[in-house]
Formats: sequence, structure tokens, C-alpha cells
Amino acid sequence: MSRTRFLILIIVTAAVIVAAFLMRASRNQTGEQAEGLYFPDLLGQSNVVMKVVVKKGQQTTTIVNDDNVWTIAEKDDYPASLDRVREVVLGLARLRRVEGKTSKAELYGKLGLEGIDAAESSSTLVQLLDGSENTLAQVIIGKEKTVQGGAPRRRFYVRTPEDPQAWLVEGQMPDLGAATAWMNTSIFGSDAIEIRSVKVSRDEASWTVSRESADTDVYVLEGLATDEEIDSQFAINQVARSFGDLEFEDVRPASGDGDDAREGSVVAELFDGARVTLTLRRDGDRYFGRFSADHTPAGDADQSTAAKVEGWNELWRKREYLLTDYQVENVIVARDDLIKQDAGQTTAQ
Repeated sequence: MSRTRFLILIIVTAAVIVAAFLMRASRNQTGEQAEGLYFPDLLGQSNVVMKVVVKKGQQTTTIVNDDNVWTIAEKDDYPASLDRVREVVLGLARLRRVEGKTSKAELYGKLGLEGIDAAESSSTLVQLLDGSENTLAQVIIGKEKTVQGGAPRRRFYVRTPEDPQAWLVEGQMPDLGAATAWMNTSIFGSDAIEIRSVKVSRDEASWTVSRESADTDVYVLEGLATDEEIDSQFAINQVARSFGDLEFEDVRPASGDGDDAREGSVVAELFDGARVTLTLRRDGDRYFGRFSADHTPAGDADQSTAAKVEGWNELWRKREYLLTDYQVENVIVARDDLIKQDAGQTTAQ
């Protein structure tokens, strides 16, 4: 190899090395090759988290640990789902940096990181605090980034309020919705119930569906006349099933004395001796309900039934629930709608 070619090779090699060094330095400066946890100390502090605050637009949801029970301040201290709290805390603790993005405030909007006070902001602020109100972690969460081919974890943009640097991170975070997203919205919670009968009282009339034992899923409409025939066994069964599956869309302190029953009442008797009463009222096109429970002694199961009833009443007392429309309408369906309307005429012929 000639001396000239050798010098050229050295120069080219040096240029490549310098270019690679500058590129790496540039990437490190912008965080494009960043690795590691976004909150490196949070996992070790997860057990001292005593409050979670979520702010989005004008809405704030505050979840507080009160004597080992998580409650939602804005919803009359209604119990929060422990699983949801864990998902959020551990989700933040396990976020990993993927790539550094902009640090220019004028570009935050493209990433959904403009801040919750900005006009028409879509960002969400999440804060974790300890028992002394010290902030353990806070982050503004922006838009999610679509990953081609599907990724095992979600990727989205974040930044901390005091740091202009935005990041693309990866992790498993639940959707942070309204306060009800933090609740178990089943009226009966995690309790399994076996309904013996459901009595519906509405428009000065009442009717009952019942079954003989918990071993059958088939309910009968009591008091059928000889010339009456049910229109649908499914609809009969659905009365009890819908009551047992009742869910709420919102909860609030009850207004008035709770005696307003313009839409009637429902009494469900369970096989364990518990009895649940639902008093319904209507506000426009929405159904609101108040619940109460009592029980009849049922042998050896009486103690557990009494404890369950007490727990229900503690939860339901002085609260009213915005109920899911279609479930309520399946329960309080008019008796005539359960009867085949031409049955009498067919029998007469």
C-alpha cells in the first residue's frame, strides 16, 4: 500500500470515529439512547404511598389510604379498588425510558404534554404522596404512541412538571379515567349472591319471580292465571340476573329522606336469608337507587350473612347510585310485557 493511500485510510478512519463519537454524544444529550427506570427510587417507596391524585382538565380525583382502606375523596369517601391503586403505583414505578423527545414548550401539544392548565389540554397529571404529603413522584402523561407490530407494553409520552425534557416511555399503565374508574362498580361488590325471588312493585301493582332452589337457573312468574302464558323464559330469568348484576355509573350522597319511590321498589330474597331492598326514583332519563339490607336467621350461615348485610348497609347507607339503565329496565319490566298477549285469546278459541 502506498503512503498516500495509507494516509487517506487513516483520515477516513478518524473521520468515521469522530462522527460516531459526535452522534453518540448527541444521542446521549437528547436521551435517545436512554435506559433505565423513569422513577428509579419509586419501587422501593411503593409501600409508603398514602395518596394518589389524578388531575385531568377541571376534574380531580383524590384516592387516600385511611387506616389501610383506600377511599375516593370526591365521591363521599367511597371505597377505591385496591387493585387499581396497585396498578397505578407499580405502573409508574416500572416505567422505562425509551427515547428523549423535545424540551421545547411550544412542541408539547403535539405529544399531549401541554399541562393540565392549558386550554383544551388532553394531558393527565398523576401525583403520588406519602403520609406527610411529601411528593414521591409526579408526572404528566400525554399521548400514547402506536407501536407497529404490537408491543407487549404500552408506549406513551411523559414529562415531569419541573423538567422541560419530554420522554417516550414504556410500561403497563391502566387507563386513568373518571373517579368511577377507581371503584368496583358492582352493587354487591365481590360478594356472590344466590337470589331466591325478586318482587317488583310499580304503578300500584306488584309481581314476583322465584325459583325453588339454587340448583336451577330457571325462574317462574308467580300467580299466572290458567289462561296466561309467559312470553319469554329468558326475560323472566333476566329479572333476577339483572338485579344480581346491577352496576352503577356514579355514586353520591343521598338527597331527601329516600322515601321517593315514583319508579317503584324491588325486594330480592336470597337463599342465605338476606333480603335486599332497592328504592328507585327517576331523574329525567336516569335511574337513581337507594339500597338497604336485612336478614332472617338461617342456621349455621347466619353469622356470615349478618356480617355481609352489615357491610352492605355500611356501604349503601346515605348514598344513592346512578344505575345502568338497561339493567334497571330488565328488572322493573311491566308484568304485561312478560305475558304473551294473545295467550288468552288462543285458549278461548
